[in-house]
Amino acid sequence: MALGSASTAALDIRFGRNADEIFKNLTIKMVEYGFNRMIYGATRFYRNTNTFKVMPPKARSKIQDRPDAQTLTAKNQRFPKGDGYDFGNPDDFIVLHNHTNGYFERYVTNKIFVSSPSFVWALNNIGEHPFLYRDKEALGNSKDATVLHQLNEKYGVFAGYTISFGSADRRIRAILSLCATPDLSQNKVNEIWKENRDDIMLLCSVAHDNIMLSPPPLSFPQKLTNKQREVVLLAGYGKQSANIATEIGISVKTVEKHLRNSRDRLGVKTTAQAVMKATILNQI
Repeated sequence: MALGSASTAALDIRFGRNADEIFKNLTIKMVEYGFNRMIYGATRFYRNTNTFKVMPPKARSKIQDRPDAQTLTAKNQRFPKGDGYDFGNPDDFIVLHNHTNGYFERYVTNKIFVSSPSFVWALNNIGEHPFLYRDKEALGNSKDATVLHQLNEKYGVFAGYTISFGSADRRIRAILSLCATPDLSQNKVNEIWKENRDDIMLLCSVAHDNIMLSPPPLSFPQKLTNKQREVVLLAGYGKQSANIATEIGISVKTVEKHLRNSRDRLGVKTTAQAVMKATILNQI
């Protein structure tokens, strides 16, 4: 794709009205490069405590790019928290995908992805990396690795690329998995990537940046209703419940109900916390 064409495609992507449309626009563009399935995951509440354990040299050479790479394990950990990383409440995640529901349910909802070598790489690096799912040394021979291998074989997840996005805000962590069509080998995907890398990264970065600036997707567990957003926004302006009730024409009791439901949905205890979290999540 020529530079002009890539720039035009980037504009098409960013003109999505919300996170769902932006992601859909990106999936359409990625098919042109052989990537027909994608999973995008992001959080604004990531913490890295830098207490990782160093991996054995052999495993490090296959999974990590940095000399100080560390090991991550999902065993006996409170998802999605591990040795040195904490994604907070899973309900805070922004997750968008166009995989089959069968694959997504097992890979994401059942948390199999935590044992994925590509996910491990993305936690410790910024940039892009080929899939490692068929690399036996990187995958290992644990029970989790076997389950992951069988799942990918069943659903034709053979080749692709993982992108780990950087951010000046350390709380933001975002990963995009680009899965190629089943007929493409990883070697072929590597050739495609080498030829089109700049265009692909431009399009994916534009999509990521605009998703993070957009209201959360429709599937977001903590998405507020329009009335809840209005009430929380006015509370953020310092207005009392009585003032809010008068301004939008509802009772004080109804205002309090909306504030209470907003706190519950956002998983916080105070209205001040709800205002802050709703702001961080681009809901107000």
